Amino acid sequence: MPFDANAFFADYRATFASFDAAAVCRFFHYPNMIVSSEDTLVNTDAASMEVHIKNLLDFYKEKGATEPRIQLLLPTELSPWLYQVSVTWGMFDDQDRQLVRFHTTYTLRRVDDSWKIVLVIAHDEQQAFERAEEESLELPSYRNPRKRFSKGST
Repeated sequence: MPFDANAFFADYRATFASFDAAAVCRFFHYPNMIVSSEDTLVNTDAASMEVHIKNLLDFYKEKGATEPRIQLLLPTELSPWLYQVSVTWGMFDDQDRQLVRFHTTYTLRRVDDSWKIVLVIAHDEQQAFERAEEESLELPSYRNPRKRFSKGST
């Protein structure tokens, strides 16, 4: 069965947008690994993966992100059973404003008759959210009620 990266990631995106952690976990092979500059997680089963995905979805909600969108998708065939796919994601809020843009690389393996994610490399997701938060602190806005004004500000 040939790999259709566009179809796979369209389904993955829609499932993530549903904020259903258990459904997202069905896209993964076990064990799998998630690597970022902050951490390396090895998920040996769906239960451990579901905890991680739920925490990630809660983080997105806390930041006001309601919809992930694929902005660029670049698949590379490594073998007939392995693909590497680099994705540029945009995270949008319920007002259709882009909150952040970040990059993730996935390695997928054909397992029986389906494709499963075995490795995720989160290049700059955490940093993108941190930059967005820092930028929102620079100007007062309704999105940042914590903005402190210096003396003499109006």
